[in-house]
Amino acid sequence: MDSARLRWLSVDESKRLLNACAPDFRKLVQAGLLTGCREGELLAVRARDFDAESETLLIADGKSGKPRRVPLTSEGVALFESLTAGEGEAAPLFARQDGTPWHRVAIIRAMQEACVNGRIDPPATFYTLRHTYASHLVQCGTPHLEAVRAVHGAEN
Repeated sequence: MDSARLRWLSVDESKRLLNACAPDFRKLVQAGLLTGCREGELLAVRARDFDAESETLLIADGKSGKPRRVPLTSEGVALFESLTAGEGEAAPLFARQDGTPWHRVAIIRAMQEACVNGRIDPPATFYTLRHTYASHLVQCGTPHLEAVRAVHGAEN
C-alpha cells in the first residue's frame, strides 16, 4: 500500500488545514474530516441526502455500489444543516466559489495550497481525510473494527 494512504492528520494539523483552506474548499474538507467520505461521494451529495432527524448523510452510490448512511456527530449535523439551509432537494452541496463544480485537479491544487499555507508536512491528500476521520474515532475510544465500519459501511 502507498505510504501516502497511511497518513492521517493530528487534531492540530486538521485545524491548521481547515484554517488554510479557501472558504469554498473549507466546506468540502470539513465534510471529509467529519464523515470520512471520499471526495467523489461528497461531490455527489445533494441536499436531500442529509437527514437531520436521523443525523445521517446518505451516500447513494459509494465505491461498493451500495448505498450507505453515514452517522454524523453534532458538528457534522451543524455543518450539513448550514449547507442545506434554503437549498432545493436536488441542490449539490459543494461547488467552487464561481459556482462551477469541483473536479479532481482543482481539489488536488486546493489541497496542495492549503497544505503549504497550513504548514502541513508531509502534505496531505483528500484521501488523508478519510484516514484522519477513522484515526480520530479510534483516539476517542471507538473500537478499531467499529471505526473501520464507520468509514467503509457495508463494504467490509
